[in-house]
Amino acid sequence: MTRLSVTPLIHPTASVTASTAGRYTEIAERCTVSESELGDYSYMMRECEVWAAKIGKFVNIASHVRIN
Repeated sequence: MTRLSVTPLIHPTASVTASTAGRYTEIAERCTVSESELGDYSYMMRECEVWAAKIGKFVNIASHVRIN
């Protein structure tokens, strides 16, 4: 079982480009994140698409959500 840590947890099938992720964050499988920021303690579930967004701390994003 993988545990969250100071280093962001990014699933191998996720695509993250030109983005930053804070401490204790998770980006789940098949997510696409581009030109965005993910604040500390936030996570996104499967197959999310995020482009040009600033997501704050303690944000939980359900699967199949598209944000831009």
